[in-house]
Amino acid sequence: MSNRPELTNATMIDLSSHNGRVDFVRMKDMGVKTVISRATWRTKGRDTTFQHNVLAARDAGLEVAGYHLWDSRYSAKNQFANFKHALRDITLTALDVEETIIRSPARMRRMHAWLIMVREHTGIPPMIYTSQGLWNIYMNNGYHSWAKDYPLWICDYENDEPKIPVDWQDVGYEYWQYSGNGNGMGAYYGTQSSSVDLNVERG
Repeated sequence: MSNRPELTNATMIDLSSHNGRVDFVRMKDMGVKTVISRATWRTKGRDTTFQHNVLAARDAGLEVAGYHLWDSRYSAKNQFANFKHALRDITLTALDVEETIIRSPARMRRMHAWLIMVREHTGIPPMIYTSQGLWNIYMNNGYHSWAKDYPLWICDYENDEPKIPVDWQDVGYEYWQYSGNGNGMGAYYGTQSSSVDLNVERG
């Protein structure tokens, strides 16, 4: 029996400027509880829709969160400063890890430093967004003792249950992004874009 959620069962939607205008009242009516929007990337990148999304989602009665797109070539301190400035009073956060490059131990320490800084700033451990293949292959084959201290937001579009990276085998995931580009569900959830990233919370 498949445990894969239906496309109409999303409880969290993640957004960026690529999604265009958003009807957050409709999004809530469709069963969404949380909206997580891209806030920043690198040391100066800012998503132009972030602040509007936060305010409009809150007005609609949704929980809001922000995420940072990680680039391991840049300093943790400077990437954190950019993210912190955009966040304001938001405490639910995530680090979007999508780079397909082999990370040296030094680059992994840089990532960990960013996570620590955000945790100290918000009081809540940020989630880490990644996939099993990407993390296991490009993060020095996994086995980072600190990773499980940060909730996993797993991306898996193929399986009935998400495949979990080695560092979270004992704890599992917090959110599962189970559908992304090409699903045609944008209008259903109130986004201008034809497709939208769909997520569910474990349990």
